[in-house]
Amino acid sequence: MMKWLTKKEIDDAINQITKHEPELAKFLYQKQPPILRSWLPKSSGAIWTLNGCIVLNDRYLKNGVDWQDAWVVSLIAREACHLRQGWERAFSVFGELEAWHMGFRLYENLGGALLSSTIRELLDMPLAMDRGNLQNARRCMAEYAGPRYLVQFLPLFPARQEIKYRIG
Repeated sequence: MMKWLTKKEIDDAINQITKHEPELAKFLYQKQPPILRSWLPKSSGAIWTLNGCIVLNDRYLKNGVDWQDAWVVSLIAREACHLRQGWERAFSVFGELEAWHMGFRLYENLGGALLSSTIRELLDMPLAMDRGNLQNARRCMAEYAGPRYLVQFLPLFPARQEIKYRIG
């Protein structure tokens, strides 16, 4: 069952994001994407949709939405990053790397728990359009999120750049 978050709940999340990611917070205030809770596969903490929604995985919100929880706020920020990127960039390993960098750095800045060695390795990677780097990022994401995350099916670069690379 889907449960929509109220405007106040969304504003509370944006307020947490504002201090560390002001441009993303501005995007969220301008776009006001609907945010809801629903059951998703275990491999996803949250998703964004093509119609501009952010969906939080209800299986990880058993006690409701706590805006002091760095993980919940970072999930919203990461999916908002994808909305800001647009579908072409978001549906690439580069787009994922950009969103994971922003989300996990925000998580740390909000006082989240220590990050795994896999995420540390991912955060140490440059945010660059380099195939070797993005293949390594893909490996880290799959290792962290599990095989159902499906990152192996994303192109490394955004679609147009991937096509240019492949046709030479």
